[in-house]
Amino acid sequence: MKIDPDRVFGLDLMRASAILFVLAFHASVFFALTPFFKELLSCLGPMGVDLFFALSGFLIGGILFRTLTGKAENCSIGNFWMRRWLRTLPNYFLFLLVNIWLAYWLSVKIPALWEFVFFLQTLTQFPTFFMESWSLAIEEWFYLATPILFLAAWKIAPSRFRISSLVIIIASIVLVTFLRGRYIASTPPIVDRLTQLLLIYRLDACMYGVLAAWVKHFFPHIFPCGKRVLFAMGILLVTFALVNHFALGANLLFLRVARCSISSLGATMLLPLLDSWKTAGAGSSVIMMISLWSYSLYLVNLPVRTVLRHLVVPPDPAWIMAAVYLFFSFLLAALIYRVFEKAILDWRNRGPSTSREQSSAKGGVARETLRA
Repeated sequence: MKIDPDRVFGLDLMRASAILFVLAFHASVFFALTPFFKELLSCLGPMGVDLFFALSGFLIGGILFRTLTGKAENCSIGNFWMRRWLRTLPNYFLFLLVNIWLAYWLSVKIPALWEFVFFLQTLTQFPTFFMESWSLAIEEWFYLATPILFLAAWKIAPSRFRISSLVIIIASIVLVTFLRGRYIASTPPIVDRLTQLLLIYRLDACMYGVLAAWVKHFFPHIFPCGKRVLFAMGILLVTFALVNHFALGANLLFLRVARCSISSLGATMLLPLLDSWKTAGAGSSVIMMISLWSYSLYLVNLPVRTVLRHLVVPPDPAWIMAAVYLFFSFLLAALIYRVFEKAILDWRNRGPSTSREQSSAKGGVARETLRA
């Protein structure tokens, strides 16, 4: 595959790693694992999604800051929403239909579909239908609410937007962390994992990435400072969050409350180094392809797993079934990306507003917008 010179390899690597974590978690059901490894792998899925959240907040935050401060010409919040929804909603509703078909095929009760249309399916409980949509609900509400908050701050006091936007970011993180902590303090440890999945308790997840985008936008010379040290610290925090709930004691209230925050903060600390990693050598095209297919992969892999588990007798050894699952997940994701997802993105990017952005934006702003 031809490498797009405008892509950032480090961010592609982060996105590819995130989806591979999710696939490893979902493939683990094919194996008879010891409790330790089963518990460890059960954390990989949420960990991969935390990487997605941090990366999404970083890219979207950058676009919003450039839009509101006038560094992205011929751009508006309305245009931002149009581009975001053309990026996310077609695939989402395609797979909502796929999951409706699967539910009819398996004679599974379909919940109120209006909740999925308006991304309210994880407001109070985790859905057993279209389960992978839990993270998409969080992202869509982030896409809707954050521009409104930032636009209000900009309209009220444009000259103080740097401070007011930082206040919004920090206040959002503190408020959601407080709500999550209050919920965890009133529930037994066994249900803590729900706090990683429910909408109201994870609305801060993307804000950590927005904080990184804030630093890069307003203090571009400071952003890359100490990036290697930050990356090492981020790996340590991500690893700590991965294992703390069963290795360090599930009954410690602080660790129960801080787990999601530690994971999000660790993922965010990876960004300065990865954002500066512009190109790579051999193997970079594979990473780029996985990154490009990641959204389709995220949506298609559970339907593939469901169909295989109902139609195919599990072979021995189990790795054959896992390999078949991964093969068809990648195959279908590549097909969906090429035939459906990319066609919509190409149509979006040929629009008149995009053409103006490409011709007038400076310093790679338009190119970065197209990648998001």
